[in-house]
Amino acid sequence: MVLNHLGAGVKRMYGGMSFFGTVNMPVSAHIRFLNVIRGLQEVSLYIDGQQYFSDVPFGLFTDYVCSPPGIYNLALNRAGDYGSPVLQSTETFSVGSSITLAATGERSNIKIYQIPEPYSARETGLRTALRLVNLSTEEKVLDGWLHTGAKIFSGVRYTELSPYVRLQPNFYTLTITDADTGETIAVAENLNLQLGKIHSVYVVMANTENNTFITLFTTDSEISDITAPGT
Repeated sequence: MVLNHLGAGVKRMYGGMSFFGTVNMPVSAHIRFLNVIRGLQEVSLYIDGQQYFSDVPFGLFTDYVCSPPGIYNLALNRAGDYGSPVLQSTETFSVGSSITLAATGERSNIKIYQIPEPYSARETGLRTALRLVNLSTEEKVLDGWLHTGAKIFSGVRYTELSPYVRLQPNFYTLTITDADTGETIAVAENLNLQLGKIHSVYVVMANTENNTFITLFTTDSEISDITAPGT
């Protein structure tokens, strides 16, 4: 799946069916924020003038907040700077959607992508699931390998996300390689894939002067972590 910029018709997950088939009755959207902007240490995200996410440092996934469906104006500010947004956009949040808003790029070229997630995720068997999200650089196509030598992700292009792969709950090491050259660009170690949960590994540029890559590991659709906006 290719991710689009805010307001550009991104594909979302609708309806009352979860990733693993659990029926629910969504009444709102679940939203969290990820700051991977190089050169900006902390940013705040405002939605219709209200501060939803405050002073978010580089590489941190916030908790989810709950938002009614609708069309909203988004403004991204440097922490402590309330009058000069570094990015503004208009976005639609749909009922039954669960989204990570990922702000990426550099201060002169910031973009926000929507990373769609299942609205509710509960594994019905004795499994867990993992996917790969490529927010590295435009030229990088990524593969992902387990420590056993098994390739579980193949040819994931920039701004694409892989399907979820079902795995046995355990601790894993995931090696990320350049699909064209085979070069290892990042290693995610000690990934705790938990029973009944779904997870993502994001590959992003490190917030340093040299062009290195890091991985960010997260659990998706942790609805129990929903908080009120601005808290």
